Amino acid sequence: MWFRSLERALAPLVLASCVGSAPTYDQIALVKYDEANALFDQGRYADCIDRYEYVVKWRDQIRDAYLRLATCYERTGEPDRGVRTLERLLRVDRRNLEALRRLAAAYAARNRVAEAVEMNRRILEIDPNDAGAKAELERMK
Repeated sequence: MWFRSLERALAPLVLASCVGSAPTYDQIALVKYDEANALFDQGRYADCIDRYEYVVKWRDQIRDAYLRLATCYERTGEPDRGVRTLERLLRVDRRNLEALRRLAAAYAARNRVAEAVEMNRRILEIDPNDAGAKAELERMK
């Protein structure tokens, strides 16, 4: 249940308030991440955006937050912001296959062929057996 993860995330905040110190941005980010995931699972994508933005600002090592944020933007009619979010993820983690795949597809859909080719080549550098990237490169020739 989502409330268990929220309860787990709130525990450090409750403990911190007992000893008189304010929660850290890191702790708040974890709470917001759990809240956003619960909303995401309910299909409330617009409600997730601010929470995921906070998470990627303060806990940029949570790669899933970038991917989910990009999905939220896509599902709320802001696909360009979704692309920018995936590009931000690649600045943090250059080898993130999911971001590379999604960017390759987004670039291809926008007829940005050179960028789509580059993403597929990067995928093959990481995973030389990726059939999807091979097929896309062949299709774009």
